[in-house]
Order: sequence, then structure tokens, then C-alpha cells
Amino acid sequence: MDLSLSCTQGRLSLRRNPADYWETPMRCTRLWLAVVVLIPWATMAAHATEVYINATAVTESGSPLAKGNCRVVTTKEELRGARLPSTAGSSYEPVAMYMLLSYVTAPTPWLLSVQALGPAEAGGFAQSFGEQGDWSVTTNTTLEGPETVAVPGGTFTGVLKYKSVLTGAKGDSEAAAAFVNGTRYTWLARGVGLVRMRYEHSNGQITEAVLLSHRLSGQSDGCLPLQVGNRWTYAWKNGYRAEAVIETWTVGARPERGGLPPRPRPRDVPEIKAVDANSVTLDLSHEMIFRIAPNPGKGFHFPYYLYLPKSMDPAADRHLLVETNNTGTASDDFQVHDEAAARLALRSHATRMAAALGTPLLVPVFPRPRDRWQAYTHSLDEDTLRIASGPLQRIDLQLIQMIREAQALLRRNHVSVRDKVFMHGYSASGVFANRFPVLHPEVVRAVATGGVNAIPIFPVAQWRDTTLPFPVGIADLKKVAGIDFDERAYKQVSQYIYMGCLDRNDTTLSRDAFCEQHAQLVRERIGAEMPKRWQISQFLYRELGLPAQCVTYKGSGHEIKSEMIDDVVQFFRANSGTGFVPIQPHEYPFVEFQEIKTAR
Repeated sequence: MDLSLSCTQGRLSLRRNPADYWETPMRCTRLWLAVVVLIPWATMAAHATEVYINATAVTESGSPLAKGNCRVVTTKEELRGARLPSTAGSSYEPVAMYMLLSYVTAPTPWLLSVQALGPAEAGGFAQSFGEQGDWSVTTNTTLEGPETVAVPGGTFTGVLKYKSVLTGAKGDSEAAAAFVNGTRYTWLARGVGLVRMRYEHSNGQITEAVLLSHRLSGQSDGCLPLQVGNRWTYAWKNGYRAEAVIETWTVGARPERGGLPPRPRPRDVPEIKAVDANSVTLDLSHEMIFRIAPNPGKGFHFPYYLYLPKSMDPAADRHLLVETNNTGTASDDFQVHDEAAARLALRSHATRMAAALGTPLLVPVFPRPRDRWQAYTHSLDEDTLRIASGPLQRIDLQLIQMIREAQALLRRNHVSVRDKVFMHGYSASGVFANRFPVLHPEVVRAVATGGVNAIPIFPVAQWRDTTLPFPVGIADLKKVAGIDFDERAYKQVSQYIYMGCLDRNDTTLSRDAFCEQHAQLVRERIGAEMPKRWQISQFLYRELGLPAQCVTYKGSGHEIKSEMIDDVVQFFRANSGTGFVPIQPHEYPFVEFQEIKTAR
């Protein structure tokens, strides 16, 4: 389908047009945009200057979506754009990228050297340069030459076209990584700024953005004029957006503050008002879901979802199923995390497991703030456990209080439930579930964890004369969490740990998942490559005599397949009593792993 943009009475409309400004496929997947921002060094001030690009985004029909700002520092030699310190909004893509401004800074956040590119002479080509952005993506950018570009905001000649190849992204899923990886084209007009962007994602999908209008405070020959007061309005869209996003950038001397205006809730996540646990009355004849309000007096500062499958037998012997939320990205907008948790509790692999087991599902809503990105709360890392004050202090203990309150609620409504729980998690939430029993084995009967980076926690202080600090091991567990490891109780927790044979979602390359010291320890002492790491992990678990079944699924990457869900359910059923009972997992056909090569 060919689409173009036109402005009619101040409102953007989409219409068919063979001479398109904006070419969009029938179905685009989740979006990662990025724009290389460049200023000819001759136009830069002799000393460093600092401005902020403040941005707001709304839908085509005017509903608020997002708000944020980006600090930009220029010197004689280069332009630096910092990571977004303040963005919040609504995201429908696999990762919470709210606005075009985010796509500008995330893959290429730091150094964008003009001198590395050289002069942009007519018809000339410049030397390419590379850098590393968010999600550990490697970006190689080349100036391809000037073009004439027609967009709703005007027709511009001599526009500089930059091609950026993005590879090696490390997302929380293969879908997220495939969305970040790809080829991005940006067109920058001298004296105007960004006029068009086309992002060809590695999964075959496309996202585009075009300039609708601009207003500049003065003249400049820069490719992104940064005089205070400059203003640009863009439209961008992908297949996950029912309407185009209209986004306005304004250059200011300081960041704009203030909360995000109300925004629409995603269509697939109905609003569920928080209720006090004591007010809940259950009707087990049909499916029910509750959003239980935070209760600091009982020890938890965030809400949680409690899902009950249809026709659940109240007298049956059961364990409450717990899966912690995993948003897939950091965000300072709590609603982003709440919506992700609601999806998990409403329609997901976790609800399917709960229905098959005939047991309630508890999903907490723990935030993962962008402004303290080192604390990877959704994986329960050491930075999270070291938070000494505020609502995020010891979310592991908060989870226990949520569990106890939910169990009391169920029993008050004559639903039988045991004291110990089943836990499941995948990717970051799998890592959380894998580490949680080390801290609190008395709470968990059985745990199933998938996609754990090929290295579940080693419940030992040393291995082969190497000290293993948390979260690689437990050498400093007492110092980090104030807890003495209870080996006897830990060995009563049945574990099912599964990895896809083709999974290469290596989080040791991400500094939010592992600090540099711990990542180096893992890669040097346990394994730089994930297959070797997984082999050693399985060997160590067997050597320690742990009640753990480690499963490798052939032909599978970083994903949860239907048969894996069935296996987890089977494992929980087999391990609802005492003792450890392994199962016979599903066998997929073998598929050889092949490294994806990027054409140069």
C-alpha cells in the first residue's frame, strides 16, 4: 500500500498516492527509529554549548501520547546527544519507544563525529564511522550523498542522505532485537534539519517519518540548527499504530518539566481499577481478574494483579502461581509497566499455565525506572537488592507480602491454597524467578525458568578457585541482601530450567543486566559463548546434586513455544508434592545455528 501525507485544515490525513512521500507496508512490526544528527564543524561555537530538544507527541486525532526531552551538547569538533533523561508515554511496539525523539537518541546516543564523515560535497561520499548505542547495538553510518527530497513540509535540494546499519542488538527477546537491527536512512537538509527517515527493520518491516512543518529563529547552514526557539513538527507511523503520531520538537535553553497529560490506554489492555484486598469477593463460575492496590502498611508499595481461571475447583489442592512482570525496557512512566503486567495477567503464557493448573496467578507491577537504569529490577540484580530506601527497597520482600495477602484473600473466599508457591519466568523475569529461591527458598515449592542467558545462578561461593559474587554466585549474599544461604531449604525447591538451542540473547553484553566486573567473570571463567556457558551451567548443577532438570529445546531461540508451556505445566503437576520428579520434555526437530551476516 502506498501512502502519502497531506495537511487539510490543520489535520494530517493519509491517502493513497502513487507519488508517495511515505511508503508503509501492510503490516509493520515494532518500531525502532534513530536519526543521525550532524552539524558541520565550521558552524559550531568555539566553546561547548548546551540546549535541550523538548518534544511532545499526540495521535492524529489529538490524543496525548508522550512527552520528553534530550540534552544536546555541541563543541567545535562534535555534537553529543545524551540518553533521554525524561520520557514517558504510550508504546505499542515490542519495546517502549514512545516518540521519534527516542529513536533519534537510543541507537546513536553519544558521539556523532562530523570530522569522521568529512565534507558533504555534491555527489561526494564520505568515510563511514561506527558507534555503540542502547541495547548494545552497533551502528555503522555512511554519508551516501545529496538528494532532492519532497515531503509535506516542502521540497528540499542538496539533502544529505545517511545510511546507518544497525547490528548486534541485545533485547529481551528475539523480536525486540530484530526490531532494533536493520538499516536506517535519514535525510538532513542544511538550514532545516531532519526532513525524512526510513527504517528497514531486520524482520522485513518498515517505519517512516516525514517533516510536516518547521519554524526557525534564525539562519543556519547546519544539518540540525539548534537556536533556541527552533521548532519542527513530524508525522511517523508503523503497523502497530492505528493513527499517525504527530510529534513536535522545540529547542529550549532548559528541559521542559511537568507530568505527561492523560493518554489513551492500549486497546488490548482494559483499565482495571485497584481495589483493597479485603473488599474482594470471588465468583468462581467465571474468569476473574483483580488489580489489588498497594498496601505499604502490609509491606508492599506497588499493585499486583490476581487472575482466577474459570470454573476453578475451590477445594482442589493447589499452589499459587507467581510470575513477575517484565516490561522489556526501562521507563519512568509507571503506566507502561502496569500495562505490561496487565497483559501478562490477562492473556499470556502465564494465564494459560494457570488455567491448565486450575490455580490463581499473581503478577506484581514492579517498575524499572530509566533514571536508575543500573537497577534491573525485573531480573532482581544486586543493584536492586542494594536499594536502601524508597518504594523500590527490597522488592523481593514486597513480593512475599503480596503472596501472603493473596493467599489470605483466597482462603477468606474458601479457596484452598498451599503456603509455598509455583514460580515461572522467562528472560528477565526468568532470571528473577531463578534468583528468588536462593534468597527465599522457604516460599517456593517449584520454579520453572526459561531464557536465563545460559547461566542460572550458581548457589556456591566459589567454583574452581574463583569467587562468585551475587548474582553469578552467592559469595557476598549476606552483604548484598542480609541473608544467609539456606542450602537445605534450597535443595527442596524443584527446578525446571530451559533454554532454546538457538538462543543468543546474551545479556552479559548489557551493563544493566551485569556490571562490567561480573560480565567479565562470566565470559572469562564460565564461557564467552552461550552454548559453552549453558553446558558448564548444567555440569555444575549436576555436580552440586541440585533437584534441577535442565532442558535444551532444539530448533528454538529466545522464545516460549506452546509445547514449552505444556512441559512447564507437566513439571509443576509432577512436583506439587514432596521430592523432585523430572518429566519427559517435548522434542523439536534439530535446526543448525547460523550467524546472521550483514551485507557491507
